[in-house]
Order: sequence, then structure tokens, then C-alpha cells
Amino acid sequence: MVLVHDLPAGFLPADTLICENQVLHLAPLRSFETYDWSSGSTDSVTLFEGWNNDPGVYTFTLDVFDEHGCSGKDTVVVTLEDCNTSTGGVLGSDQNIKVYPNPSSGVFVIEFEASRSEPAQIKLLDLNGRVVHVEQTGVTNGLNQIQVNVQNLAAGNYLLQIEVNGEVSTMKLKLMR
Repeated sequence: MVLVHDLPAGFLPADTLICENQVLHLAPLRSFETYDWSSGSTDSVTLFEGWNNDPGVYTFTLDVFDEHGCSGKDTVVVTLEDCNTSTGGVLGSDQNIKVYPNPSSGVFVIEFEASRSEPAQIKLLDLNGRVVHVEQTGVTNGLNQIQVNVQNLAAGNYLLQIEVNGEVSTMKLKLMR
């Protein structure tokens, strides 16, 4: 009896659009034995940081081998746009968001103006895209200063995300000890 396995296919998410202030975590929809991204990474997840690239269209290809030794290839297209011209969101543009001190010893303040009161979520992600801290808060119309304490986290580089009403702003944060 011959056992035939399907070749891995269609395992990356759909093509997408992000803003220059965002980070996209590109990952296959299932796990494989090996990963070879067109960016050179061999990790299961690769990060595309909008702020490190110019607006345009970027193509990422992933070659994989599954547990049966079958190989597959899939591609995702990421369109990167300059979204800073939009000021209709609750948070306004990312230039209005300050994080200090940065680098931080683990306690820092996020300061920004909001156009209305809304619930908010603050996340810290490590550079592998894993969420390492989440807290629920709220923003009010006007100046907001939110103190965050993550002294339990190891020193290193993190991504700080603030989400208000579906609008996500991402910035870099460095923790030092």
C-alpha cells in the first residue's frame, strides 16, 4: 500500500495592507518542520516592521517541509501605506503618542491626546510576536497619561501596542535593568 500525502499549500494568511506605524507578524496557519522565508529568516514567524520600510508593495515567500518530508511554497503580498495623513481616529497620528522614559527600567508612561472616551488595550509583544503583557484601560477625551508597570519582564526590546476602537498604534520600547 502506498500512502500519499498532500503537499503543503495555501498556508499563509491572505494578502494584507498595513500602515507605516504597524508591525505585521507573518506566520503560517499551521506548523511545519522547517521554514525558509524570502527575508532569510528560518523562524516560524517573521516580522515586517512598517517604520523600517518605505511605502510600497512587498512580497514574502515561505518554503516549508512538513513532518512527511513534503515541501510547499506560499506567498503573501503586504502593501505598506503612509497612514499618518489620517487624523480621524481616536488617537490621531502616531507622532502625537509619547512613551517615556524609553529606554525604561520597567515603569513608563504613555501620553497622547484622544478625540473621545473609549475602552483601550495595551499590549507588549516580544520580537517573536508573543504577547507578554496585556492590560485593559480606558482613554478619555483630551490628554491621557497611562502608567504601565512591566518590571517583571526581562530586559530587551519589545513592541508596545495601544488599541482603541480597532485602531492600533505600535512603537518600540526598550527595557533595561
